[in-house]
Amino acid sequence: MPRSESSRLLEGSGMSESFAFQPVAPGDYFEFGQWKAPANFKIEFFVVRVGEWGGHMLMDCDDPLTIHKFCSMLPAFVFQVQPVVRVEDAVRGELEVIAWRDGLKGK
Repeated sequence: MPRSESSRLLEGSGMSESFAFQPVAPGDYFEFGQWKAPANFKIEFFVVRVGEWGGHMLMDCDDPLTIHKFCSMLPAFVFQVQPVVRVEDAVRGELEVIAWRDGLKGK
């Protein structure tokens, strides 16, 4: 679940034997070979699609360049990065827009 406004969903496909995914401490952080995540890059979860070389990662990072560097580190993968928000935040935002729209003068 996204924890902040800087959460991103990263979807990847492909395979890279040189960067094996190793959980280091459950719920804490992950290690890719010798790469260490910068302080502003937190992986919330990383799951693999069943039967495929690819998966989804929810990360919290406020710097697009850091995300780009991470994706560039794994050239055998193809990535799509999408900002995400918590459902509760999305619903609150939608209700605010609906109220604003309903308050507009008639056409």
